[in-house]
This record gives sequence, structure tokens and C-alpha cells, in this order.
Amino acid sequence: MPDGGGQGQDALDDCSRYALSVTTRRRITGLIVRDTFRQAVAVHGVPASTLTDNGMVFTTRLAGGRGGRNALEHELRRLHVTQKNSTPNHPTTCGKVERFQQTMKKWLRAQPAQPATITSLQTLLDRFVDAYNHRRPHRSLPPATLPQRSTTPGPKHSPPPAATPTPTPGSATTASMNQEWSPCGSAAGSITSASDEPTPEPTSSCSSPISTSESSPPPPENSSAS
Repeated sequence: MPDGGGQGQDALDDCSRYALSVTTRRRITGLIVRDTFRQAVAVHGVPASTLTDNGMVFTTRLAGGRGGRNALEHELRRLHVTQKNSTPNHPTTCGKVERFQQTMKKWLRAQPAQPATITSLQTLLDRFVDAYNHRRPHRSLPPATLPQRSTTPGPKHSPPPAATPTPTPGSATTASMNQEWSPCGSAAGSITSASDEPTPEPTSSCSSPISTSESSPPPPENSSAS
């Protein structure tokens, strides 16, 4: 477990549950959230909308008008992306990413070698995301993964697959931040504020903004991140 703990940030495609970004830092700041969003956009395209909790790194709408927009809000406005935020004290609104985090944390705890640094934890998370997106059969498409479903031709004259494996421009993105989590600790949920005095939302059982993997360790179990 990383000495001193850390914070994580996840982003999922709202339609397919494809993991767009899973990162960890000692402390998540507004600029880190904006830059992570930019990196996801560079790879996957601009979403039609985003859905996040009310952490101050995501929105200042609950700050009583002080300080104006934060870095992410300016970026979303620049790209004409609709910003959506969950209602305070209603964490189930972001339940998809919470469920993803539950799967991820379960996988992290099962690894024989637990990370001792943030860097080693990020390496594990990258392995998890690769297995989650590309090797774990998607529950709605057994036994195929999302990428396989999109590239494997179906029977002649069959209709095109209904599910889109990888996020496309115009789809929505669901994001969440998890504070003071660790693969060896108890599950943590989304938080409503990332300031020095966070106001936690009641959460459902959550994995981390962080969740699965491959290789010698067993692949993530056959669960969906819905």
C-alpha cells in the first residue's frame, strides 16, 4: 500500500463502460483533473456531456459563486461540452463509476505483490485497465470483449452490433474522484469536495476510482462495471 495513501480519478464511457482514464496521485488538483480530461479527449474524442460528483475539482457550483469557474469547467465550456453534476447527497447518480471502482479495488487487493509507491500503484492500475477493457468478457456480449465485438464480423446479412465497444465523440463521460484510498484499505466512495475540508457524500459500496488486470495475476472477474 502506498505510504501515506493517495487519491484516484476515473473516467468511464457512459454507454459502454469502457474505461477511458484511471489515474492516481498524492493529491488530485483542479489542474490535474483538467489535464487528465484533455488527455482522454486526445485519445477518445470530445464527449457530448460529462457527469461527475460535486468535488471542487469538478465544479464550483456549490461554492456560493465565489471564484467563478474552475479549470475543468473552463475546458468544458471551451469545447462546448454539457456539464452535469450529481445532486448533493445522491451518490447513486454516479453509480456506474462507483461499481467500476468496486471491481477495481477487489482486483487490486487480490494481487500478490501490493504496491509500495504511487508509481507502482499506477503500473498496476494500467494493467487492470488493459485487462478490463481488452480481456475481460463484457457481460452484455459474452464471450467477447468490447473491442472484439466491434471488429469481429457477424454472420452474413446479420445486423450491425448494437453496442459500441470504444467511446466515440458525442458519447457521455462519467467521472469520479476517490480520496484516501488504498488497495489494502477499505473501499472509499466518491467525494463531494476536494478541498482541504472535503464533504463526503454517502456512498454505495465502491471500488476505487480505481479497479482490474492480467498476466500472471488472475484477470478481473467476469463482472460488469455498470
